[in-house]
Amino acid sequence: DEVMAGYDIFREAKVRRFLARNPTSAKRSKILMKLYPWMERSPGNAPAFADAFFSRSLNPLDPALSHRPRWNTTSSLKHILDPDFRRETEKVDVTEAFLSKLPGAFNGWDALCKAQWLEMVTLLPGYILSAQGDRMLMANSVEGRFPFLDCNLVEFYNQLPPRHKLLALNEKHLLKIAFCDMIPESILKRPKQPYRAPDAASFFPEQDMDWVYDATRPSRLAHSSVFNPKAVSSLIAKCRQVQGHNMSNTDNMRIVAILSTMLVYHHYIEQDGSGGKDQKPAQPMKVIDKTI
Repeated sequence: DEVMAGYDIFREAKVRRFLARNPTSAKRSKILMKLYPWMERSPGNAPAFADAFFSRSLNPLDPALSHRPRWNTTSSLKHILDPDFRRETEKVDVTEAFLSKLPGAFNGWDALCKAQWLEMVTLLPGYILSAQGDRMLMANSVEGRFPFLDCNLVEFYNQLPPRHKLLALNEKHLLKIAFCDMIPESILKRPKQPYRAPDAASFFPEQDMDWVYDATRPSRLAHSSVFNPKAVSSLIAKCRQVQGHNMSNTDNMRIVAILSTMLVYHHYIEQDGSGGKDQKPAQPMKVIDKTI
């Protein structure tokens, strides 16, 4: 997906560049309906929201135009941080620091190539391949194989014109042609959809999951000095009321970030005594430890 422009972010970036050429056009904005058809809150189901969201940061000279919506949404996580910790995170603008170190030839690349480079450098090695790949696989004694990351294949694709990767909004165009005699048409032509589990809904079923509330106790949050206990309590109450359903993408990101961080804090800081306060770990969290 990174190499052959399969991700929705590349389609989205192309649509946003199209909008940037005439941001006030009502006709052009209709192309947003082509994006994310699999989402419950897709542009087709929420056109006003989509128009407002995808029309932000449409500076065609921005080297990170393709990734600004994702980065801006992620930065909203700061609103649930402990005030002192948040001030520390804001001392350095990590986005601009990163963009100041772009390759010298970057500005001369095609827009799709720019977006692919940003995706490969920021997300592929540390997250997709490491957290979702090697760490998960090797923890279970499985050695993964990633044929589409063969260096010769990557070099070949890097030399192709962008239309061979993303033709109009048809992703992985050349790959589909190459294997059209082996892959059913129903697969070739179906809308792309990522694999994803329900976010907040996974942690707020009808019957409470005790470890969730144990991990987000105000006293534990205050002790960690990472999140604002009041903001987290408000979000937890909201999730509990709707059992995690119909939450915004931002709130889903927030709840996963909170739970992930607090589990790490519990297992690697509290448990080894470096947290400074003696807290007996709750049994449900011990069960989690056995399954990680």
